[in-house]
Amino acid sequence: MRRRLAALMRKEFIQVVRDRRTLAMMILIPFLWLLIFGYAATFDVRHMRTAVGGPQGSPLPGLIAQVLRTQAAEYFEVVDTSSTSREEIEEKIRTGEAQVAILAPAGAGEAGLVLVDGSEIFTAQTAARQIQAVVQKLATSLAGNPVTGSTGSTGSPAPALNYTTEILYNPHLRSANVMIPGLVGLVMVFIATIMTAVGVVREKERGTLEQLMVTPLGPLELMVGKIVPYILIAFVDLLIVVGAGVWIFDVPFAGSPLLLFGLSLFFLITCLGIGLLISTVSQTQQQALQMAVFTLVPRILISGFIFPLSAIPWAVRWVAYVAPLTYFLPIARGTFLKDVGLGELWVEAVVLAAYSVVVITLAALRFRRRLL
Repeated sequence: MRRRLAALMRKEFIQVVRDRRTLAMMILIPFLWLLIFGYAATFDVRHMRTAVGGPQGSPLPGLIAQVLRTQAAEYFEVVDTSSTSREEIEEKIRTGEAQVAILAPAGAGEAGLVLVDGSEIFTAQTAARQIQAVVQKLATSLAGNPVTGSTGSTGSPAPALNYTTEILYNPHLRSANVMIPGLVGLVMVFIATIMTAVGVVREKERGTLEQLMVTPLGPLELMVGKIVPYILIAFVDLLIVVGAGVWIFDVPFAGSPLLLFGLSLFFLITCLGIGLLISTVSQTQQQALQMAVFTLVPRILISGFIFPLSAIPWAVRWVAYVAPLTYFLPIARGTFLKDVGLGELWVEAVVLAAYSVVVITLAALRFRRRLL
């Protein structure tokens, strides 16, 4: 019995070692998850992009910026101090230039204003907690400032340290308002990547792919013919998710549906291309599914869908900027909540368009090599 059991275990061990793809994933997945959850999986947002503004000629914006840079730099990163009105400073949040905006009061007895981007829930919560500490530090700085402080040379009283906080675009910090737009990208990733990879390999296993190889269809025609049905199915799923989010979960849709659908096409083509690439290096449906999941997990966890991208250390964050989902999430959330246009999303649009061209080209070359 011992010999039979030992022989069986030896056979299984040899089989696992020979299947290098599965062995590599068995070793890499625990390491990858350890890296992601150890470094990237954090809700503690730091270095929030902050715009500071105030009345023309007022010294307060400069003092606020100084306090942020010297005493609160761990949480607030000052990116602009030129705004003089609420409209200007709010626009910086809408376009994504800033996540937090502080507008200094116009004079003594008036309240200042703190604006926070509610489309990033954890950023808004962190900003709301930390802003009180900033106000206290500002009070200490103003008390002894020679220009605005009550003990200064001018003798003028310090402005009242009364700041009201407003959360824009998601005032009640509803998680559905942030998660549903993200699910638009997540659904397309699953449908396009997994279904395409598994579907092509299934045909390879059944022999129908070899039958298509003897037809007059070229590799590019064959590849296009196989991905178009998945594009149509994914767009149906896109409509279902958007419709359910708006009419069932009451998620506001402030932007242009045509812009969202148009930019979604680039993202979808990219995901389909990744699925086709996976199918060209997979021998079985199980391998295709394993490799698809292996590529999906890091894309979902470090793209900003769950954990704030700004909270991820740079040592890991660079991986997020390789994932197409990282560029689609600002498009989905921006069109849903902020009514942003192509003028604000052109960088993400260009990146996704370039991704779609590169990935489909690589997939076509791999497909051609496999068919020849």
